Amino acid sequence: MAICMILFFHSEIKFKYESLNIMKNICDIGVDIFMLLSGFSLANSYYKNLNLILFYKKRLIRIVPTYLVVFSLVYFYDDIIRYNTTIGKYLYDLFCLNFFIDGSIYIWFIPVIIVYYILLPLYVKLYCSYRIVGWLPYILIIIIVNFLVFSFPIKLFFLWVRMPIFLIGINLFLDNEKNLFLDKIFLFVMAICAIVLSYIILYNYPVMFGIKYFLYIPIVLWIISVYKTGKIYTVLLTFLGGITLELYLLHERIQWLLDNFVSNQYILCLLAILLSIVLATILHKGMSYIFDKLSA
Repeated sequence: MAICMILFFHSEIKFKYESLNIMKNICDIGVDIFMLLSGFSLANSYYKNLNLILFYKKRLIRIVPTYLVVFSLVYFYDDIIRYNTTIGKYLYDLFCLNFFIDGSIYIWFIPVIIVYYILLPLYVKLYCSYRIVGWLPYILIIIIVNFLVFSFPIKLFFLWVRMPIFLIGINLFLDNEKNLFLDKIFLFVMAICAIVLSYIILYNYPVMFGIKYFLYIPIVLWIISVYKTGKIYTVLLTFLGGITLELYLLHERIQWLLDNFVSNQYILCLLAILLSIVLATILHKGMSYIFDKLSA
């Protein structure tokens, strides 16, 4: 479901009715759903097997090779063919130095999630030794909100604003999910209030738009607490969930290419999504085949 929301958010489509555009603009909450579930599931994975090398190996193998396959081509087109820059600039972008040094958000998710992977074992160990560490995500929220309110610059913005919900996901696992089972009505009321505040901030105080990522937290918790699916629905979303990384890497790039040939925005968005699913499936199966052969 989270990747469906992200695909909708990234779609280059403007609706006639503003309510639909508002709905589209808050669908980046799919990233926050993914971040919370990643923190939860990765903490579970690490906690069951405290082998640090194996943990990092599994995480990096899932992310890095697929990213390099896609973006070695993307950056070759952008840096070498389109803008005729140097090989140095190509490698600078490919290895995410453009994010860490320049703050580029062109493909911010990859360097951010790798940093979170690296930090997770340390956070889990500290949390298990000192329970007060569990307050860190909330302390981060307070600090970042103050930075936003007083217009202080935040270096590596998406690294910091998405970190609290990732850490809360870890907390949920280490707390045996007890925080997830708050009264659903209470969570629903919090979620509605958060949606209203997000709308007010986005349309009246755009300089503080980063606060919306913290308002998303109760919405994400409510969605997860009530989420249920039927059998067919589950099969479809499980399939899309299995190619989430590939879809994320491919979709916007394919959409930009198709934009040169397709003028109707609805057809453009539909074609981009369908083609992304096909290519993402091929890429996922291809990479899985290669790694199965290498590990055999």
